[in-house]
Amino acid sequence: MELQFDKSICKSLHKILSHVLDQELTQEIRLPESLPDIGRVLGSWGQVVLRSKEWYSSSIGISGGVMAWVLYAPEDGTEPRSVETWIPFQMKWDIPDTQRDGSICVIPLIKSIDARSISARKIMMRTNVSILGEAYEPKETSVYQAIQLPEDIQVLKQAYPLEIPVEAGEKPLQIEEELAIPANSPKIEKVCYYDLKPQVTESRILGDKLLFRGKANLHVVYLGSDSALQTLEQELSFSQYTHLDNEYSISAAPWTCPVVTGLELDLTAEQPEVKANLSVQYIVYDRKLLEITEDAYSTNREITPEKQLLQLFSRLDSSEKNMELSQSISVQARQVMDAVWYPSHPVKMQNGETLEVEQLGMFQVLYLDMDGNLQGCSAAAKETWEISSDSQNRVDLYSLCTTKPVAMPDGENITVTTGMMLQAIVTNENGLQMISGIETGEMKEKDPARPSLIVRKIGKNRIWDIAKQYNANASDIQCVNGDCEEFKEDQVILIPVS
Repeated sequence: MELQFDKSICKSLHKILSHVLDQELTQEIRLPESLPDIGRVLGSWGQVVLRSKEWYSSSIGISGGVMAWVLYAPEDGTEPRSVETWIPFQMKWDIPDTQRDGSICVIPLIKSIDARSISARKIMMRTNVSILGEAYEPKETSVYQAIQLPEDIQVLKQAYPLEIPVEAGEKPLQIEEELAIPANSPKIEKVCYYDLKPQVTESRILGDKLLFRGKANLHVVYLGSDSALQTLEQELSFSQYTHLDNEYSISAAPWTCPVVTGLELDLTAEQPEVKANLSVQYIVYDRKLLEITEDAYSTNREITPEKQLLQLFSRLDSSEKNMELSQSISVQARQVMDAVWYPSHPVKMQNGETLEVEQLGMFQVLYLDMDGNLQGCSAAAKETWEISSDSQNRVDLYSLCTTKPVAMPDGENITVTTGMMLQAIVTNENGLQMISGIETGEMKEKDPARPSLIVRKIGKNRIWDIAKQYNANASDIQCVNGDCEEFKEDQVILIPVS
């Protein structure tokens, strides 16, 4: 005879992809007739802009581009000139065949960027774009519960508090704000390059709404009306909410990641302003207490439990690490004009029960040499982080935000330092063994030679394991031993059997 279990459905998101793709982009830039010939290239910079995401039957794809700039010193010795270009890209990740759309989350970074002159009128630009792509598919998982079982069948039930992803999406928003140029600074004559680094600083779920606020740090390098190089830092604040598909309790928690989808500096207006489009990607984690039947036996007959693997990919832990990356560059500098940091995605390597995380990146520095000439240089930097992690669990790493680099000249060197915050999310992908039904046999006759009371030492065994070994009742063992919830390893116990 087969004993049926009650079945309920638990809805969640299943991560079917998390992978970084790198793509090298090159473009030849021809100077417009209005610009003088190239003397030497000083440096290059870029900003990734995401345009679209697409979910196909067996892949996901994105498209976008890099707003790129090259700063060069003209051959005629006049002030530095900047050339801007757009380098498009497309990327595609293979995913398991699916019949339904899911949610896509991407984190785009510029891994490296450089430029060189190939003639007096041409520049070859090269940039390496590194994008973390993640895909989430909706999933319905069956959870089985034992109900109204015969008295001779003993079951081991366990309640697990799980934090599982249940919903994902994105909220577009737009920021328009005038540039706050200090009163003692010259006006903008020519923009050399600029970038925007957004981050969500606070988020929470209230019923069926996700509320968040954050800031986007705008960095602008320009030539002023005095033809001198100037820098401008401006913080753009944003606050928004979006409606969710379901209503959640206060225990639900969001994970958020903003990306730039559009960026423009409008210098034609009476007061220059920045126009930025962002998309705040989010995942909702809901805390659920799931009770499952893990084991079963009978005191009077043979039974065959039917087992299934319950896979919900629950989040076990989330930790953050503030990292400081520093590098010394062997150049003599009178003054540092600007410094930019381009981080790579973190790299991880499992070493026993320790996960070694390596964070790489590249500094770009503009400086005045000892003769007062504008020069550019770059240098790589690396930092490591160790996390205690079971090799059977999955660890996902995210670069959350970066502080503005600080560059200090000391005569013989330039020391550049920046701060980063990394987040590590540990997920259980092994699942839980669950009984979904029981096949029962015939009742057995009582063995007259079997003792009604057994004495043994508890050792490192659970009461459940001892009761199952002797076909006894776990609650009866606890009752005759003083209703103890726990026993010591050296304790001798009485085991009543029928």
